[in-house]
Amino acid sequence: MTLLDKKLVSLSRYNIGLQTYEGNFVISIKYPDNWAVIEPTDKSIRFMRDEETDGVYYYVVSVEEGEEKLNNVFDTIDETIMYNNELQEKVELLNEKITELRDLFVEHPISKLRNLEFVFKKQKKNAKKKVKAEDVRKTDETEQEVNDTDRLIAESINRKNQMEEMSC
Repeated sequence: MTLLDKKLVSLSRYNIGLQTYEGNFVISIKYPDNWAVIEPTDKSIRFMRDEETDGVYYYVVSVEEGEEKLNNVFDTIDETIMYNNELQEKVELLNEKITELRDLFVEHPISKLRNLEFVFKKQKKNAKKKVKAEDVRKTDETEQEVNDTDRLIAESINRKNQMEEMSC
């Protein structure tokens, strides 16, 4: 099985399709509803949403540009999937922690709750590395992604709260 075959198989649950049309590779994929879809940073990759079918997106690259551009498309698809899966995990974890916190508020008096603190366990430190300018840029980009993720979580929580209020 080739690397491309393996990639297509790994993305099969997203109904991925790869075909050629007029000298272009056309990659179609269906993401779950309400996912944030990351556009390719490479402007030579044409990217569009299907107007008629929710969640379907197309990535188009010239056959002449070949393997490198296809890899960029698959990297962007992987990034979109990882981002949304992490977002979903964060929302699920937040809901679990809200339940735990609610239980704490039910079980303990206010005098004890006023001393409540949130503390992260210390992680093992890795050996010190030299920091490159590129790593600093990546850190800045990662911080922006975290901020974007946090914003999406807040929006998701607000939507959930609004739906709960409407159902009451």
